[in-house]
Amino acid sequence: MFRITQATDLAHLMPDFLTALHDYPDDIFAETEIVVPSMAIADYLEHHIAEKMGISCRHRYRFWGEMEWTIIERLSNRSAAQTPLSTTAIHWQLFSWLYAHRAEILADEDHVLAPLLHYLLAPSSARDEQTLPRLWQFSGEQAQLFTHYLKMRPDWLLTWQQKPDCHLEDIIATLPEMPTWLRQHYDGVFTVQKYLWQQLFAEAMEHRQQRIEQFYHRLSVDDALPALPARLFVFHPFSLTDHMLHWLQAFGQRCEVHLWLALVSNGYFPDIVDERWRQSHTNADEHFRSGHVLVSRFGKQQRDIFRLCQSHNLLEEIQHITPHSADTAQQSLLQRLQADMRALDDQSSLTAAPLVPNDDSIRIHGCHGLLRQLELLREELVRWLNADETRQLSDILIVLPELESVQDVIRTVFPASGDYDGAVLPARLTGIIDSSAQRLWQAISGIYVLATTPFNRHTFLQWVLQEEVCTAYGIADKAMQRTCDQLIAAGFYRGFEQQDLETVADGDARFTLSYALERLLSGLAMPQADIWLENIVPEHNIRNDDAAALAVLAQIHQQISTIRVQQKNHTTAQFWLDELRQRLEHDFSAFQTTAAWQLIAQTLTELTEKLQAHHQLTAAAADLYLPLPFILNYIGEQLSTRQVASEPSGVITIGRIGAMRALPYRLIAFVGADQEQFPHRIAEQRHNLLTIDAPRLGDYHREHDELGSFLHALSSAGSHFWCFYTAVDPNDHEERLPAAPVQELLDYLAQNGVDQYLHYHLRHQPNPFHREPYRTAPAPLWQKVQHHLQQSAPDVLPFLPESETFTVNQAEKTMLLSQIARDLLKPARTFLRAHKIDCSVTDVATDILEPLVFDAQSDGLKRWQIYQALLNDSPHFQYLPFLPAGAAGHHYHLLQNQRIEAQRAQLFECTGERENTPLQLKTVSFSNGQISADLPAVEVNKWVSLSARRYSVRSIFSEWLHYLLWCVQTGGGERWLSFAEKEMSVVYRFLPLECETAERELKNWLAIWSRLDSILGMPLEIAWEIAVAQKEKNPEKAVEQWLNKEIYDDEKEYWQLLLRGQNSTELLLKRWHEYQPLFAFLVQHIEKIA
Repeated sequence: MFRITQATDLAHLMPDFLTALHDYPDDIFAETEIVVPSMAIADYLEHHIAEKMGISCRHRYRFWGEMEWTIIERLSNRSAAQTPLSTTAIHWQLFSWLYAHRAEILADEDHVLAPLLHYLLAPSSARDEQTLPRLWQFSGEQAQLFTHYLKMRPDWLLTWQQKPDCHLEDIIATLPEMPTWLRQHYDGVFTVQKYLWQQLFAEAMEHRQQRIEQFYHRLSVDDALPALPARLFVFHPFSLTDHMLHWLQAFGQRCEVHLWLALVSNGYFPDIVDERWRQSHTNADEHFRSGHVLVSRFGKQQRDIFRLCQSHNLLEEIQHITPHSADTAQQSLLQRLQADMRALDDQSSLTAAPLVPNDDSIRIHGCHGLLRQLELLREELVRWLNADETRQLSDILIVLPELESVQDVIRTVFPASGDYDGAVLPARLTGIIDSSAQRLWQAISGIYVLATTPFNRHTFLQWVLQEEVCTAYGIADKAMQRTCDQLIAAGFYRGFEQQDLETVADGDARFTLSYALERLLSGLAMPQADIWLENIVPEHNIRNDDAAALAVLAQIHQQISTIRVQQKNHTTAQFWLDELRQRLEHDFSAFQTTAAWQLIAQTLTELTEKLQAHHQLTAAAADLYLPLPFILNYIGEQLSTRQVASEPSGVITIGRIGAMRALPYRLIAFVGADQEQFPHRIAEQRHNLLTIDAPRLGDYHREHDELGSFLHALSSAGSHFWCFYTAVDPNDHEERLPAAPVQELLDYLAQNGVDQYLHYHLRHQPNPFHREPYRTAPAPLWQKVQHHLQQSAPDVLPFLPESETFTVNQAEKTMLLSQIARDLLKPARTFLRAHKIDCSVTDVATDILEPLVFDAQSDGLKRWQIYQALLNDSPHFQYLPFLPAGAAGHHYHLLQNQRIEAQRAQLFECTGERENTPLQLKTVSFSNGQISADLPAVEVNKWVSLSARRYSVRSIFSEWLHYLLWCVQTGGGERWLSFAEKEMSVVYRFLPLECETAERELKNWLAIWSRLDSILGMPLEIAWEIAVAQKEKNPEKAVEQWLNKEIYDDEKEYWQLLLRGQNSTELLLKRWHEYQPLFAFLVQHIEKIA
């Protein structure tokens, strides 16, 4: 039995569907096969079945392709649940074959595919990483085309198999007129596609056709077919094909088949044509009519369904469910429009009776960008919900053209908690993969990505520090973070092992993961060793509690090494899928109860079944080889495009307009209805032969599908239908038009005189806090902003006032002189830190490449580290990750040694000494406290040292404080310093001081330091410039010069913050009277010797 039921919406179809579902077959435990067009429809059915019957079970929801082949296989006593020749199988096999035969094809200039591969893989010397993605993309496009041919033009594929020498005219009898060059292009496309199909898929196609023919034969002759389901339900397909109807009719002869159709009208569809088409085809048949303009324009898919039913003589068998009619005077604008569409009448009843003045059933809102659309929608939803206590959050559906690229904006305005602008509106995005699934997949596949892509510390640390990765390996994230910091300190930049850097760094392995990890492991095992295996310097800052994290890193290192070997051996695709599943089930078993884990497992299962279904038809595809990166990318794409649950309850639903198609809600809001976004623009398809063939009933056309989605949204809205679009682009402030179907709706309403009664097209201000006449109740947040804007604007206040409330008795503890110097050198940071304001420096992007050359200007810290290590004669320095890689590092090492010797000779010549003064950490009693600092270890009259720093105010000042403390300790002496400048060193001498004088100066500096928490200090660069240049009479000039140049290092942001709303010159010179005598004394007691 084959039964067709039709209604104008799902609400009228559901009672008939539930009645049929309630009529159980003899076996009450038998499953009911239900074919659905989308997951949203499946969830809708499941929800309503449970709501009406109390329980929903033993129902299996499938898409058409999966269901068709499952039943065919059951009848053949096979187990394949996936359709052979699926897009996935074709894509993978096509790429694998082209990849394996590319060299052979390129070598034969007469080969059919030679021109194509020369184009795709040119230049031939390019590396695989650059050329293979083009081959992969081409294979994917061809797979899509072959799938379309299989569904819409199977006769073409059979012709290719039965007539190997056929031409384009053999499959397309009437070709459109086209230029010669374009005809030659399509001839070439035809030849390439025919060759690929005959070489790769003809055998599978033949086996597939044999099984289908066997299926039809058994349906017609066998009396007992226990493998078939007792009944089959097909609920609301958005489109039909000739093959589908033929299959359902044949299957209905043996089983119970129900087809439910939800079309916008129960009227006669087949002669309805687009009014534009009718005007441009004046010689068309006279019986064609446009009917309702919106239905004929947007309902081409529904018209094709009617015409297909007519071609199969099924129109008389359709049972119509007719909705009750209501009094026009009691209907809203939307209800009148829906009634006109159901009647397919071009005579409008929109203004047949007066409309309610405040009718908002149809509203079109023009806004400034997507964010403004969503903010305004929130306000409108609050007003709508408060107007009727029977309205609920679950009555609202928000649809957009697509979600992937805008989901962050949506989640910001409609967070899960519901609170954004003072109103609470809980909402949930549906039909889109949750970020947890993407994160878990990145954690699972990350180790394979690392093994097959250029290896650097940025990608490695980004993966290994993922929470999911740490959980999988049983290590705390803080422990892993510490160990990763140690990896960086040990010199890891990029490269897995030495071979990865042979061409760029002369085999220098100091910056690879392997070398850095060996340094850490040897430091754990041999903490006292200086060298291991001749060239590995153990890291000595390893603790015993680092062992667990190091063991995990060693395990990861071994796994990556194994994967790299397997990748070089051209391992088959099926092996990698098995490896991914084993890794998912073993290493990531902790996530097995999560929806993300189950979604990835389901995706891997489906991909494996698709390949196995294809392999069963042709043994040539059993050893399918694909490079691992393409397998990972493909699975990631499949995850991102999967249809997921789309029917939450109790909250606002947000989804893609195509995925949520035809679902009935009281209010449907179409957001992002911009001309550039909907319908999607279809790129020119010069490789698609369908574009030059005459259209057939059931052909898929994306524009028709999206216009059908809009028609369903308009007809399924229970009481309100709103559209939001960008009327003015917030970036360039240019006006924009709404989406074409929205504009046509506006034109239709205007042409029928609705604008004389209602103001349904609204243009809004760019900001939510601007008042508008038709916004009666802005959200609480915007009300506060409006109130604030009405107040008089106050003057800009200082960021922080100075006060005397911070008192710290530093004398009660031992103080580090180096910390005192840092606080005095960076007064802005010290002041903010005292006020408990975050002083963290913005993270700077870490280098990915190891240093091949050394730039002292851009990396002063690294230059200081190298110079300091060379000054201290550090053993095995050449094995540490300081010097540049390869020959450049060796050359720089020799050059710096020469400079140090020259600097040492110059200093010793000036001082008459023969060695540097050795230093030791000492604690000196001073006033009421103690100060610790690195001071001469022995009693000397001259303190002589080479400095790795360059001459600057900061380096001079820090050395001056140490010199004062040394004079306090020893009673005085001379201080000789040699600074490492760019070309040559410079020697400075601090003049001898008496102990009392040094103590007085140091006390004065400590007095300033003790008040830095409460009173903002002065930049020492300004004080030095004034003192050295003797600009005491015009210190403002020094301040101006300092402000106009780049403020030093990380102090810049702090000073900009503190100087806001202040007189900069006045604030910076406020304490000059305290600094002036101290700097004057400093300038008088320092002299440049050489």
